[in-house]
Amino acid sequence: MPIYEYQCGECRHKFEIRQHFNDEPVNVCPQCGGKCRRVIHATPAIYKASFYGTLSRSGDGAPGQTYTSGEDFFDRSGISREETNKRRKDDAILREDLNKAGIGPDS
Repeated sequence: MPIYEYQCGECRHKFEIRQHFNDEPVNVCPQCGGKCRRVIHATPAIYKASFYGTLSRSGDGAPGQTYTSGEDFFDRSGISREETNKRRKDDAILREDLNKAGIGPDS
């Protein structure tokens, strides 16, 4: 059975209760008798797929062929690792300049 967290709207007391899915939610605070409500928390996202194993490319090779490693990606992309790193550095410099000017996404 899941454990639900509640919070009182009057005294701000937080408490947890183990309830069945079909049970009615608790409406009364056990500490002060005030009205309480269930606290909803964000659920974590867990990604189990790897980038290179799911990236497919049409063109040279069979349709739907996947990359199995980083080296395989660079070999088939036609862009060297050095060129990719240079582009990343140039993009970082551009982002920094835009942020300094107050028009970047992080400003």
